[in-house]
Amino acid sequence: MILQNLKIDDCNSCDFSNSAVKDTKFSAVTVAGCDAKDITISESSLLSAQIENVMLDGTSISNSSMTDSDITEVSMSGLCVLNGDMENGLFDGVKMNESKFACCDLSGAKFVNCNLEGIAIRSCQVSGMTIDGIPLTELLEKYYK
Repeated sequence: MILQNLKIDDCNSCDFSNSAVKDTKFSAVTVAGCDAKDITISESSLLSAQIENVMLDGTSISNSSMTDSDITEVSMSGLCVLNGDMENGLFDGVKMNESKFACCDLSGAKFVNCNLEGIAIRSCQVSGMTIDGIPLTELLEKYYK
């Protein structure tokens, strides 16, 4: 079913199963209590969207921009981020236990008041890295003496 030039002031209990909605404008629309399983959104703009109390388990987001977005009070256990750009990001109060960072560019990153207990660093470029203002290379030199 294709809906075109349809104006709906109030749509309650609508069923859009197996429908195609294309080239449609939604402005100041509230969607609540919606079951949108297996939905595909592509080549669309969701600028300034407010997504709250929504189950997004198993969701795949690719080739998309989330610049200046806020993700707050969200469970992302098992999250996989590949080839992403999170420059100038802020991670505050985030639990990353047992997380793995591989082939990441963390140059210039700052870790402040973080629990780094049990962290393993292997085969990493650490030039310029400091711990409490002390260059790591100096700490390692003294340790290995």
